[in-house]
This record gives sequence, structure tokens and C-alpha cells, in this order.
Amino acid sequence: MNFLITKQIIKASLITALLTILLVFGFSLYQQKQIRNTSNMLSRSRVVLTTLRNLMTASMDIQNGARTFVLTGNAQHLLQTEVGKDSIHRQIAILRSSIADNPNQLKWIDSLDKYVKYVFKMQKS
Repeated sequence: MNFLITKQIIKASLITALLTILLVFGFSLYQQKQIRNTSNMLSRSRVVLTTLRNLMTASMDIQNGARTFVLTGNAQHLLQTEVGKDSIHRQIAILRSSIADNPNQLKWIDSLDKYVKYVFKMQKS
């Protein structure tokens, strides 16, 4: 009888150990997925922040080019504004593709794009 009880205890211990191993394995797979998702989100945030910094730089290039043209009258400085305008359009496209799966943010990008086009149109007239 003791032999039978010992055998049942060993069997129950093995089943418990196996279930524990499966549980730990499942939890580690879940954590790996979470880490991967977090890493992807951080990468995207880095791209968005870099693009926003590039937008600010292009905006400052446009301002500096226009200001220098007004001060010097040298039309060569207007080239800097054209390069800045092209850069702004590229950066907005990069930003839009980076956040394409977030409709709330896309509304802001659409608004920014509309405003930029309006300002550039007003500058031409």
C-alpha cells in the first residue's frame, strides 16, 4: 500500500512540475511578445521625433532664407526657402506613413499639411 501511495505522489509531483514548466514557458512567450511590441513602439516614436525635429529645421531654414533675402536682396537665398519647402513636404509624408495606423494622430497631420499648403500658397501670391 505504501508503494501505491508513493507512486501516486510521484505522479502528481511530475504532473505539477510539468504544468509549472508549461506555465513558465507560456508566460515567457507572452513577455517576449510584449518586449517586441514595446521595441516597435519605441522605434516608431524615435522616427516620429526625428521627423518632427527635421520639420522644425526645415521651417527654420525657410525663415532664415526669407529673412536673409529681405535683408540682402540676394535671390540666391530664396533657394534655401525652396529646399526647406521640399523638405517639409517630404517630412510630412514620412510622418504620415509612420503613424498611418493611428487615426487620431493622422487628423493632426492632415491639419498640418493643409496649413502648410495654405501658407505656401499665400506666399506665392
